[in-house]
Amino acid sequence: MKPFLTTILICLGLINPLKSQELIPFPLENAYWLNGHYSCTDVLTNCYLSFTSQYFTAGDTLINGTVMTKILTDFPDDLWEQDNQGPPRNYVAALREESGRVYLVPWFQDEEILLFDFTLEVGETVQVFAGGFEPELIVEDITYEDFDGITRKVIHFSYGKWIEGVGSDRGLFWEITPNVSGYYTWQECVIIDSEVIFDHEQGVLNCIIQSVSEIDRNISIYPIPADDRITVDGITGKCSFEILDFQGRRIQSEKISPERNTIILNNDLTPGIYLIRLEMESSVLLRRIVIE
Repeated sequence: MKPFLTTILICLGLINPLKSQELIPFPLENAYWLNGHYSCTDVLTNCYLSFTSQYFTAGDTLINGTVMTKILTDFPDDLWEQDNQGPPRNYVAALREESGRVYLVPWFQDEEILLFDFTLEVGETVQVFAGGFEPELIVEDITYEDFDGITRKVIHFSYGKWIEGVGSDRGLFWEITPNVSGYYTWQECVIIDSEVIFDHEQGVLNCIIQSVSEIDRNISIYPIPADDRITVDGITGKCSFEILDFQGRRIQSEKISPERNTIILNNDLTPGIYLIRLEMESSVLLRRIVIE
């Protein structure tokens, strides 16, 4: 096509110059996804945070002669657990990308399943893996939006979207459609090489966070279950400590440091499961604890 004619067509909106850009690769090295799981009384309304799950890349593995990236999780009792059989319980899947399509091999099988397809256009349908389900999705719109200073293709569905080089805004492996059980997931943030490239505007969690492997290696919280106090080891400076209930409400908060790292729990804390949130200078850590 002649340059002059191409310019005219672009000005008239008949050609989108961004559609010709090369596909942005899916993050398969030094990548981290933080998902927030919410309980809702209706579709996306009256929702509160129930728990979080974290997924991160962990090197290569060989499946059926193909090199893939291992994905691990901190989520100890989700659908990936398999009663002490098979691979370690924090191994959930392996991923690979080919020509804009991301394929998944979950821990419970050797066959590949389509996870994302960034070659789709408006009106096309696709069936993908989503938390053990395979919903059929219809592409309603395609936009090109800026994330972390990079223009990325965004594929829109009825209840969510896929973002090129990021994944789904509904979580790495979770359902993009409403769930009959009344829960919903948000992709709270995606981090590559310790840089936040996606921070969900509707999520409630702070995405100023380091990689999960660095945090877990340095921080320990004990005892669990806890009775009247909790000790946090491994922090290197001043830290903000919060206990949240599963409605996301702050129950207790105070400042701690390496010299003062034991927290006396409020007497009115009822036994149950809570979230601990530690906010440090350059990272945020979320952990579940049990209080007796």
